[in-house]
Amino acid sequence: MSVREPNPTQAAGILRAFLKEQGIALKHTAALEAVARVSGFTDWQAMAAAQKATPVSADKPALKARLNQKSDDEFELLDTDSVWIGVGSLSVYLRPTDEGVVVDLYPRDVEDGESLASTYAFYQEALDEQCERYGIDLDEVAEWVGLHYGRNFEAESPAQQANWVRRYGESQALAEEVMRKGSPEQESPAPRYVFGPWAHLFGTGQSDTTVRLAYDRQEGRLVHLDIKSASGWVRASAAMVQDVEQSLKEANEDALDDPENWGLAQGENLPHWAC
Repeated sequence: MSVREPNPTQAAGILRAFLKEQGIALKHTAALEAVARVSGFTDWQAMAAAQKATPVSADKPALKARLNQKSDDEFELLDTDSVWIGVGSLSVYLRPTDEGVVVDLYPRDVEDGESLASTYAFYQEALDEQCERYGIDLDEVAEWVGLHYGRNFEAESPAQQANWVRRYGESQALAEEVMRKGSPEQESPAPRYVFGPWAHLFGTGQSDTTVRLAYDRQEGRLVHLDIKSASGWVRASAAMVQDVEQSLKEANEDALDDPENWGLAQGENLPHWAC
């Protein structure tokens, strides 16, 4: 019979599985703390620090950070190598592991000495916080990823797991919003025609001329224009039509969006004088 000693993370998983069979739910972080205590450490951070595979050495140039800046205050590691980041008078040493990221703080230019502080950021804790924010369960996310995308959630990278959680959480939030409000009603399209009296200035130094117009929203053009004269309404010339149409589109587009507010009317059919 071969016996293989599990690593701390595997031991935490075994502990969680055993307790689950007994009807006891235990968070991954709590299981890691239990493994650390049983192994003789005060807490998991101490155990993680003791298990560092690569000690900090002076031959590594400080502040050699291979990062991708996504925004003013957001960065991401480009690979799995350890990195240095300068923050004020401190040098921050980051080293990703399978379970999370080791974070050590050193005085600037004394990176080969004792660290000022050391901690461990768990990927699992970040996922748990993310799930709590969306009000979802990580098992639901894993099942959703498998059913809809044919992917093994557990085998995904930490960054991709976080992305799956975000996508599932947003989809659930959207579904709940639709259920709460009901399907949004589609806004009715505006009537095809805008028509009515209008005052237009045809040239500099001239007074306003009263016209009546009909504009086709569907075709995006003026389809009828009359000029008021002493003897009644007369059809406008092509140049006048072009001048009024240009004024409507470029200087008075609000009249086409909200005609009633400009003394115009709208409807699906042209008025009798424009037919």
